Amino acid sequence: MTSRILVTGAGGPAAITFLKATKDLPIEVHMADMDPLAAGLYLVPKSQRALLPAGAAPDFVDCMLATCRARNIEVLVPTVDTELLALATHRDRFEHYGIQLLLASYDTLELCLDKWALLQRCWGHVLIPKSAIFDHAFTPVGWNFPLIVKPRRGSGSRDIHLVQNQPELERLLRGEDWLVQEFLCGKEYSVDVIANAKGEVLAAVPRERTKIDSGVAVASHTVNDPILINAA
Repeated sequence: MTSRILVTGAGGPAAITFLKATKDLPIEVHMADMDPLAAGLYLVPKSQRALLPAGAAPDFVDCMLATCRARNIEVLVPTVDTELLALATHRDRFEHYGIQLLLASYDTLELCLDKWALLQRCWGHVLIPKSAIFDHAFTPVGWNFPLIVKPRRGSGSRDIHLVQNQPELERLLRGEDWLVQEFLCGKEYSVDVIANAKGEVLAAVPRERTKIDSGVAVASHTVNDPILINAA
């Protein structure tokens, strides 16, 4: 029996990669996006395309649930950050209709989407860069330039500043929603981790990010690095 899965963010690499990875499985994948020109929509038949409001829209969850019910979707795979907390909040509504969400718990998402909260949780467990809230009380005494200033929440390298000196630092907006961190030079790695529904890690695969566009690695190669694997 063919299962029906709906994947959001059809214009992004996560959705398209999911589609390619499941092409030989007995799965009917539906692709959804807010943009009618999203590339992933045109990788599936017209009957398997869906347009949705933005994840932050007040009617997003209602429209998503109605779309899933109309298409007899069994599993929903959201890939857009702005959709995650809203869907996790209403997980019970989807499960009531037999729709499973491939999505972490609300508490886990809240932690991971807030970079400052995540840094605090990681302290003492893994190596992290020197970090602080970039509010009006922050002073760069004891810090070495260049520095990184970025939002506590966000993705795709949006609004990230590489600050070379104090005059540049003083021109930036400050507040509880901003972080300042030491600048780490050298090679950059991501570690792809797959875990089961119990949260048990099944595999961790490090990748050296050799070319990056808008915060997304568009070229990379895997490496067998026990230190990175064990940390993940």
